Amino acid sequence: MTFSDEQLLDYVLDLLEPGAAEEVEAACAADAELAARVEALRAEQDALAGALEPFAAPADLEERLVGALREQPLTPSERRFRWGRVLAVAAALLLATLVGLRSYRADAPRRQLIQRARLSELHALGLAPQEEDS
Repeated sequence: MTFSDEQLLDYVLDLLEPGAAEEVEAACAADAELAARVEALRAEQDALAGALEPFAAPADLEERLVGALREQPLTPSERRFRWGRVLAVAAALLLATLVGLRSYRADAPRRQLIQRARLSELHALGLAPQEEDS
């Protein structure tokens, strides 16, 4: 059986159904050239994964922000807005958490898109292995 680069990329990214993944594994065991294609895709995907580490806020960010707010003495007019500051800090922390969760969830599809774009560029330059006709 022949596999397109897209199918092999889906296999490398664990996006195939279990039955299809088993077919690719069996074909790789029987075909050294196919196994080499899979390993090349896996190596490139691993390199991309290392280059796309999600941003993480410093662990002590909340402590520093709260500490900075406590260090400043409040005037009577500022006391009215104290809860506003606390809520603003809480909203910023919530937003940072949501952005972090979104980037974590979106990381795999983004890597897949980047991998496919690079594969397309390699095809356009004639540097990628040619797909066999089915």
